[in-house]
Amino acid sequence: MPSMRAKNGPQPATPATTHVSRIMSHDVITVRSGTSVDVVAEVMLSRGLSRVPVLDASDHLIGIVSKTDLVAQAHDEGDTLQETSEPSARDKQLHDLRGFHVHSEGAVVDDVMSQQVIAIDETATVQRAAQMMVGSRVHGLPVVTAGGRLVGFVSTMDVLAWLSGLR
Repeated sequence: MPSMRAKNGPQPATPATTHVSRIMSHDVITVRSGTSVDVVAEVMLSRGLSRVPVLDASDHLIGIVSKTDLVAQAHDEGDTLQETSEPSARDKQLHDLRGFHVHSEGAVVDDVMSQQVIAIDETATVQRAAQMMVGSRVHGLPVVTAGGRLVGFVSTMDVLAWLSGLR
């Protein structure tokens, strides 16, 4: 008959038992509702980001804007970048991003962001985060409280770093 001894000591962390809050990035670059699309593009370019969560005045997640959203907006509006004899440093950066041109006057992030955001609760497990990312075909998820306040972001790199023992 097998022994029914309880194991003493801490149990090893597994994807099914570790909360996503343990591996997520806490310092998330965000923008507020009403921010101009030009400012969003500058933030994304300067920080090397492919997406940025959009928050309301109470830090509640209301959307996410991606490079794809900005490219689609620029395509829909038409690129009004005028060639000059000497392009500015910003125009050179934008040109280098192959289609990542944002020049529509007056456009704000609310006009281009995705409002149906796939987010995960801070108490969800790493396993659940991985399942959601694979199922939704995204490379990261905003992490929110039960009340919808943004508290972090978990990416596929966060999951891989944790699984490989780097975090």
